[in-house]
Amino acid sequence: MSTQPDLKLTHKGRHKKIIIFVHGLWGDPKTSFADWPDFIAKDEKEVRGQLALSTYAVATLGYPAKMGDRLSLREVQTRLLKELEDKGIFDDYEQIFFICHSLGGLVIKGLLIDLKMESSEYFQKIAAIFLIATPSQGAPLTNWISALLQIIVGRLVVDIQTKDSNTYLQKLEEQWLTILRKRENQFPLPHIYGAYEKKAFKGLKIAVQEIYTATFYDEPPIAINADHIEIVKPKSPDDSIYTWVQGRIAALQKELGSIERGFIVKNKFTKPIPSSTPKLSLSQKMQIVEALLECPSIEFVLDKLSIKQYIDSSDILRHHVMNVVETCLNHKGGMAELVNLLHSFDNNTKAIDNLDALLEQQFPELLES
Repeated sequence: MSTQPDLKLTHKGRHKKIIIFVHGLWGDPKTSFADWPDFIAKDEKEVRGQLALSTYAVATLGYPAKMGDRLSLREVQTRLLKELEDKGIFDDYEQIFFICHSLGGLVIKGLLIDLKMESSEYFQKIAAIFLIATPSQGAPLTNWISALLQIIVGRLVVDIQTKDSNTYLQKLEEQWLTILRKRENQFPLPHIYGAYEKKAFKGLKIAVQEIYTATFYDEPPIAINADHIEIVKPKSPDDSIYTWVQGRIAALQKELGSIERGFIVKNKFTKPIPSSTPKLSLSQKMQIVEALLECPSIEFVLDKLSIKQYIDSSDILRHHVMNVVETCLNHKGGMAELVNLLHSFDNNTKAIDNLDALLEQQFPELLES
């Protein structure tokens, strides 16, 4: 178990997207989620035409949550936010996903409320939060547990008593709902998803019943046929909790891609490249090729082009990208489609900024005056 707030990167990924696992009460960043982080690191499956999960970075976020730990929920939230900032998460990644178990969901709610007040720019990078068996209304099981000696059960148990007797939890939920109501209307981020357990743990009552998970969700929460502990321990990538999270991430990325493409077509590349475009020199083409090769999603995007059947394939990536550039320049709208696709996956990266700057020099007629 963690003795202090600690973020550990377990998989580097290939894009500026990261999935962070946050454990619950008496949990542990190494064991709470079993093999789930490893499954993601090895998952090359493309769902709904989106990037495989293995292209995402993966991390665990630990904090003192064992019996006898004296940090309050508020103190844990404050220290974890500082840990994320100190480790450069908000600077290094453009999309951040939190998978939270039980108390971990409350921790992240409070952390993000503070982040919203501290930096709206960083808050905009939170793409989605998965609240799995999170007691947003408190957990009745903790009401009687907390009647035991506090020195045995720890401070955090007291902090998650049911909401009707817990002013801190009431205030947390009110603040959380307030920031969610202020999200942008076109496609509000972060997206909030929920799941709850349906089995009792070792013969006891269900730890967090559906009614106590009630909060705002962008989709109705789903029931998982597992107990409070096993719900976040998928045995394989085919388990329901795994495929549910994977599906939500893919759907979110697909929707974001559609919006991003629409924005670019409307505001930037308003006219397709005419087939009569003057020929470029080899040096000019190589500049474009080198800029494209810097884009993290280039290999994935090349397979999505509508004109791919006209492109001469090569096993050498640089040669293949040159063939792509040649083909796009000779087909109406080819270069615009390529750039739009790259923006859908790599937007707000330095590589895309460099590509845009280069194209503004090469093809000024494509841009709005």
